[in-house]
Amino acid sequence: MDNNRPSARPPARRPVELDWPEDDLERLGHCPVCGATARQLVFSGLKDKIFFCAPGSWSNWRCYSCDVVYLDPRPTLQSIGRAYEAYYTHELPPKSVVSRISAALRTRIRNSYLNKQLGYQLKNTLPLGWMAYMFFASQAAVTENTVRHLPRPAEGACKLLDIGCGNGEFLKIAQDIGYDVQGVEFDPAACAAAAGFGLKVFQGSLEEAILPQNYFDQITLSHVLEHFHNPRSALAKIFTLLRPGGRVWITVPNISGYSIQKFSENSRLLEPPRHLVMFDTKSLASILAAAGYQNIICKNTKDFNYQYFTVNQSWMIENGLDPYATDTPAAPAHVKREFLAAYQSSINEIEHDEIITFTAHKPVSC
Repeated sequence: MDNNRPSARPPARRPVELDWPEDDLERLGHCPVCGATARQLVFSGLKDKIFFCAPGSWSNWRCYSCDVVYLDPRPTLQSIGRAYEAYYTHELPPKSVVSRISAALRTRIRNSYLNKQLGYQLKNTLPLGWMAYMFFASQAAVTENTVRHLPRPAEGACKLLDIGCGNGEFLKIAQDIGYDVQGVEFDPAACAAAAGFGLKVFQGSLEEAILPQNYFDQITLSHVLEHFHNPRSALAKIFTLLRPGGRVWITVPNISGYSIQKFSENSRLLEPPRHLVMFDTKSLASILAAAGYQNIICKNTKDFNYQYFTVNQSWMIENGLDPYATDTPAAPAHVKREFLAAYQSSINEIEHDEIITFTAHKPVSC
């Protein structure tokens, strides 16, 4: 045997075995949402086993008052950028000719369905393409979630703001639907990618963004609220930006999700130390109501493939594997069977979905 032969698999990434600098830590001792001090330790000794770039060992606490789960201690607002140094790329990945053709066909079928179901006037459709949804009924909810349940824009320019807009992919979709769009994004690479679409994106945080009040018809946040140091303050600012009757759309990981019940501290959903505050259906509804929103609705957005993606990654984390390595083996069949059984038994329930999606409105009288 040639012991000098290089390994077929590159060295696995490992959590950073260093502490987060003490001067860059914020020790709360209270809930960042409601301020209550009564709490219960949920997880401790958490490490960044997802992107392997954030040092430190972290703890999650459940607030006895408002029931959110929050990180304490946590990185300061000034230092947390270090936890994103190896985060998702926000650049649009190159695609092969085959994948581009496949994506183009799916887009035409999707547009056909959206025009028929939601009254959009999208171009680039496949005649009768909507009929494909007759054979894949479950895909309808997934498609409507992809466009964030946007209503057909009224006559005149409807204004939409996407907070944490990434590379601008959703903004481009909303623009095609007929919205006047802009975004907020702190990552410079993501902003550069969005600029390639010709989109208007403010580079920085929501707190730093100077935006008109009582202006936007729609504001969306996809997997963003859990990253805020002060989600209550963020929702309050969003409230001022919405016009009376305007709608906010929010998707977050569910702290009561299946993978947290199954894999505990190894759940992909936890993502320390980037996920600072986590919600379930009741706690998110409560914080929205406390911020003054009305017509608060939790959407049933069943998406087996996406939800199983997080379950599969949780299994990888539990087994010491890199969840983003291209050569990492998938979870064994029994893991998928167990999740499928749980998924099918709760198809009309949302309390234990991996992600939860809410819409809420600013009162017309404001």
